[in-house]
Amino acid sequence: ESDKDKKPTKDITMEDLLSHPESPESDFKCMEGKEGLVLLNYLGSDEVVVLPETINGRPITNISKYTFANRDDIKAVRLSDSVTEISEMVFTNNEGIELFASGSGLEIIGDSAFLNCISLREVRLNEGLKTIEGGAFSFCTSLSSVDIPASVGEMPRTPFSGMSDDFTVIVEKGSVNAKDAERIAELGYMKVEYR
Repeated sequence: ESDKDKKPTKDITMEDLLSHPESPESDFKCMEGKEGLVLLNYLGSDEVVVLPETINGRPITNISKYTFANRDDIKAVRLSDSVTEISEMVFTNNEGIELFASGSGLEIIGDSAFLNCISLREVRLNEGLKTIEGGAFSFCTSLSSVDIPASVGEMPRTPFSGMSDDFTVIVEKGSVNAKDAERIAELGYMKVEYR
């Protein structure tokens, strides 16, 4: 497939990402972890990365620090349902990523995981997510909103700083994370809407 046959990046939608086939197992470098594989590196060349459910029959459960950091060639990433944790700084300074979708099993988004992903414009998070650590989405200036699942607990250290002036967090009224979102909004980091 030549470059001219590839769909222009600006036309990639969340629906495209959600229906995109899994990336080949050979595109990933992993190591054995406690409960499954730890993803260390993406070796492929596709700008849309979809983690496979398994590699050599083993599930990917964790994405290691810096796996997708400092890259501009990756435009969209979708996790498999087996991934439970994104470690700190996984996507830091990835200036190409525009779309991110978690799988159904994600529980933790680590500290500064998406720090300074200036092209990130849409994020889809799963119900069941429990923790979004400090600075997780800081300085993602193209992101206009994030819908926080009700399953997310307290956010004592803001995951959102240095955002656009219109950045909005959508939360469940009365949820634990709604109280933290309201507190963070009072500091001027974001706006809050309720679903």
